[in-house]
Amino acid sequence: METPQVLENVECPEFHIEDVELESRLESRKIGSIATFSCPLGFVLQGPDKIACQKNGKRACRFPGDPVHGRITPVKFLYEIGDKILVQCHSGFLNTGKQKLQCLESGGWSDRVPKCHNYMGSTR
Repeated sequence: METPQVLENVECPEFHIEDVELESRLESRKIGSIATFSCPLGFVLQGPDKIACQKNGKRACRFPGDPVHGRITPVKFLYEIGDKILVQCHSGFLNTGKQKLQCLESGGWSDRVPKCHNYMGSTR
């Protein structure tokens, strides 16, 4: 007879937010939960607006969304710290930023997802 496995109750650490202007909402600290951040009108958020908790109790990056006229590979719902994504533009469009982004310990990406511009300079 096998001994039943005991699953540890894994939670992500609490957020320590120093900016009193930053608004945050945390569903829970359980695996898969999402914390969302926003700023009041007139302020610009620097960093990710959503952070997810992964099964090892650390924060993870969410799929940032494909750029218009482009795609991101590999596609996952959650990326682990250190994971990299490749941003490619469709034929006839040029990437205006970094082609490779990395998931950081903060739960955000190393840079913004670049835009894909056509050869004439438009994103349409």
